[in-house]
Amino acid sequence: MVLMGQPEVYFSYKPELFDEANNISSESTKNFLNSWIDRFWGWIDQTVEPRTLTQADTD
Repeated sequence: MVLMGQPEVYFSYKPELFDEANNISSESTKNFLNSWIDRFWGWIDQTVEPRTLTQADTD
């Protein structure tokens, strides 16, 4: 098992960062979270075990 050390994120809920529909209203917060998600996907791509088409179909 591979553990993810980086990237890491500490995120505290602050009501002023969200609108009435709970969408992120702060552009800097959106950018920060999108950047983290991109790096997280990169980590997944580097650590995922290759799967055959048959394995992918059985999940």
